[in-house]
Amino acid sequence: MHDAFDRAMHLKHADAFDGTLSDGTAMKPVDRLRMLMTEFELGAIVLSRRDNFSWITEGGSSAIVETSETGVAALLVTQNEIFLITNEIEADRLLQEETTEVEATVVSFPWYESQGDVIALLAKGHRTASDTAIDGFIDISNMIERRRSLLSTEEIARYRELGHQASACVESVLRSVTRGATEREIAAEVVHEALLSGIRPSAVLVGVDDRLFKFRHPTPTDRQLDTYVMVVLCGERHGLIANTTRFVHFGPMPNDLSRRHEQTARILANLNSATVPGTSYQQLWGVLLKEYANAGVPDEWKMHHQGGLCGYAPREWLLEPTTEGEVARNQAFAWNPSITGAKSEETIIATNDGYEAITLNDTWPVMESVIDTVSRKTAAVLEVSR
Repeated sequence: MHDAFDRAMHLKHADAFDGTLSDGTAMKPVDRLRMLMTEFELGAIVLSRRDNFSWITEGGSSAIVETSETGVAALLVTQNEIFLITNEIEADRLLQEETTEVEATVVSFPWYESQGDVIALLAKGHRTASDTAIDGFIDISNMIERRRSLLSTEEIARYRELGHQASACVESVLRSVTRGATEREIAAEVVHEALLSGIRPSAVLVGVDDRLFKFRHPTPTDRQLDTYVMVVLCGERHGLIANTTRFVHFGPMPNDLSRRHEQTARILANLNSATVPGTSYQQLWGVLLKEYANAGVPDEWKMHHQGGLCGYAPREWLLEPTTEGEVARNQAFAWNPSITGAKSEETIIATNDGYEAITLNDTWPVMESVIDTVSRKTAAVLEVSR
């Protein structure tokens, strides 16, 4: 058993578990976690990370401080119970507003006492694992990451709605953006629209004009927009994070820039088309290299990461030359190929019937690439005359 556990700990991307029951029905998150407990003879698992709290509670949040990896509560899950461990300040709110989708027993303590002591007491006598480093517990964060990446029907429905709304927030701002606006002003508008939609911005990037040719990750500054702007939003709701990138150009784009956008769109279309259950990550890496070479820029991929698996993080991991494993049904991916000054990015769900681009809205202009006789759509640059 210990040998099997050790091997599984190293197979971060290669675990063959597919998250379904024998009849093909997607398992609920807590059932997936309990299967992991049975498989490795665990008596309890402690979840302190915000992303895993959202996963197990099916959309709840333990967040107060947005920059913290852990929240104000932990969950201790056994085969029969879920304990919600938090201080007395948060207990009633979390029970009434953030854990309504699961049956949880609250274990609260005064704010000036230690959560760790409560966890240790509840875990006593159990072989216990955790998603963070806790003395005496087994760290299984990698294995949990794999299990939570296999989305249920309910998770996909929430994700689909989030994806469309996250892109709509960005697109709404860009449709009304004017020359002279600063990157920070544009970013503030995106954050405003996102929060009104119940979306927490995990990352907002805004770059204008020459900064887009210098930097792949342009954090907002006081630079004013003249001709060309990019906005990137990683937006979270119910724990799930949608990733989207959009561009606006005032006036017709120069031919060279237009060609770069067409090339990145085609690379993305090929990657999305190849992202089907059973495809190995090495096969996807091969597609990526081939398409960059076909675009005449075989080394451009070295200038920026290409994206990877997403879901309860902007990226659970990035596709690299040595990544092992394969695509599983109902996993989410966000590929983001780029050629200096241009980029394409959407969040997709891999299904047995092909991929679904959940951030692509029919109100935004698109480019079409024919891949194996099938027309694949990606977001285009919005060219405006004002």
